[in-house]
Amino acid sequence: MKFCPKCGKDTEELFNSLCSECFLKDEKPAELPLEIFFESCKNCGKVKVKGKWTYFEPELLAGIALQNLKSKKLDSIMSKVELFEKPEGWKAAVKVFGKMRKNKIEFSLETLMRPRTMLCDACMRISSDYYEATVQVRFDKRPSHEELAEKLKECSDFLFKMQKNDSLSQIVKAKELKNGLDVFVGGRRAAKQLAEHLARPKGQKIIVSTTLAGIDKKGHDWSRFTYCVRV
Repeated sequence: MKFCPKCGKDTEELFNSLCSECFLKDEKPAELPLEIFFESCKNCGKVKVKGKWTYFEPELLAGIALQNLKSKKLDSIMSKVELFEKPEGWKAAVKVFGKMRKNKIEFSLETLMRPRTMLCDACMRISSDYYEATVQVRFDKRPSHEELAEKLKECSDFLFKMQKNDSLSQIVKAKELKNGLDVFVGGRRAAKQLAEHLARPKGQKIIVSTTLAGIDKKGHDWSRFTYCVRV
């Protein structure tokens, strides 16, 4: 056994001539900022991790916290993160397990993770009336207002299920016509899947057309797609 000169306790291991409790009172061999800000979309709720907007899961915040954990004194390090939701954000309690000169050591750190709200790239586009495709929903006979509202809700519900993986899966705007609806959809892939969903019950053929919409940042032409389907 060894002797701690500060508290007088016998201990098997000393860290800078102190027992682990006394050593950790004076300094921590790893650092974590008191606050960590993360980018969060106020519209779809996605968070930005390593430059990519991702559907929010608490585990993502644990990863962000560990990215900010810095240590120069530990030879090896392992950690465990617990998250607690707070009105102002999330408290991350980090349990650190490591080695200093082959001696095992463990301690805890805390940080408050605060969201910095903004719009993700996809929602920024949607807010500017950006859309990549139109789904033309056509009825065999003139629909009632209630039928149009019901079909629009079906479109909205279908696209909502896809937003987890694609934020452009949203209705940007919709226009009621005498024979149906024009549904303007943020993403082309989402619009195609919506058209296929609407056509499936009656096995209808989807009519596809394109219109030149402009030139992208790389100087390439880009087109808007139109999917016409009878329901």
